[in-house]
Amino acid sequence: MAIDRRLRILALFSEFAVLTMFKFAIVLLLLVVLASLGASLVFMVRDRGRSKRPVMALTVRIGLSVALFAMLIVGYFTGTIRPHGIYPSVPSVTPPQLPDG
Repeated sequence: MAIDRRLRILALFSEFAVLTMFKFAIVLLLLVVLASLGASLVFMVRDRGRSKRPVMALTVRIGLSVALFAMLIVGYFTGTIRPHGIYPSVPSVTPPQLPDG
C-alpha cells in the first residue's frame, strides 16, 4: 500500500516536472529569439550594411521562431499546455439590463 502511494506521488511529481521543463523551454526559446533580434539590430548599426551578419542573425531568428511555433503546436496537441484567456475561468458578471421604455 505504501509503495503504491509512493509511485503515485512520484508520477505526479514527474508529470509536474515535465510540464515545468516544457514551459521553461518555451520561455527560454522566446528569450533567445529576442536576443537574436537584438543582435541583428546591433550588427545593422555597427556594420552599416557592409557585412552579412545582420542577415545571418535574422535568419537564425526566423529558424528559432519556427521552432518555438512548432513547440507550441506540439504542446497544445499533446495537452501539455492549454490555452486560456485573461481569466482562466469565466468571471461571474451579469450583463447589464436595459431600461424598459
